[in-house]
Amino acid sequence: MPQSIYLRNELLANEIGRSLSTKDPIFPSRENIRKIGPMNTLGQFKELGIQSLKVLMHYTTIRPDSSVLDIGCGYGRLSIPLTRFLSQQGSYAGIDVMEHAIADCRRRISPGNDNFRFEHVDVHNGLYNNDASMAVGDALRSFGNGDFDVVFMFSVFSHMMPEDVASYLAQIRRVLKPGGQLLTTFFILNASSLAAIEGGSTRRTFSYPRDGVFLDDEKNPESAVAYPEPLLEQLLAGSGLQHDHTFYGQWSGNRWSLTGQDAVLCSVD
Repeated sequence: MPQSIYLRNELLANEIGRSLSTKDPIFPSRENIRKIGPMNTLGQFKELGIQSLKVLMHYTTIRPDSSVLDIGCGYGRLSIPLTRFLSQQGSYAGIDVMEHAIADCRRRISPGNDNFRFEHVDVHNGLYNNDASMAVGDALRSFGNGDFDVVFMFSVFSHMMPEDVASYLAQIRRVLKPGGQLLTTFFILNASSLAAIEGGSTRRTFSYPRDGVFLDDEKNPESAVAYPEPLLEQLLAGSGLQHDHTFYGQWSGNRWSLTGQDAVLCSVD
């Protein structure tokens, strides 16, 4: 990316950050944000949202008039800054397995943002939705073919087993427009990350093999799942998506990365 565009994106995202106050009722309660991660303050929640917006702006071709799908939107960490980025010509759809989070986003974010839609998908998730009624293959059934310019999933596939990842990738391929992009994150195992694990410089060790992947916690499989790079390439190739680039993350020692996990960019021809 040319330096001028990078700087422009940084300035715009920072401006959006300054325009958002955590006292605004568009933000969730502290109690709710603590349900989905280690964040303890609304300031951290806001900061991570702005950082995620920067990742989207730097790694994809998202524009104010883009139609975007946020899989695993949670309590709106990224949808809140996107209310200041997307124009009325753009649109946002956020889905999540947590029904309470979706209801909360509808209450806080939907009023005044007619182009923002939130939908509960009742599919199984070992962390957040054990009693599910919907098959994983139906998660995106309410969306039409070619509905979206950009689909993003941050810290979603890093909690899924291969069969479910394959199902989601096929569905994402269907709902992306020609030229559309998917930006998602994984924990990827390759020579570099394995060396970092063996050297003791990573918090996660992924010591437990299962179904071709490696788990960080044997008793809680979906807490964190790592994918050997050849398996990931195989899954991407099978989906019909074109794998454009991998941006290796901070978790394995890439300190200048924009993301903690490894970010994978794909597109539709």
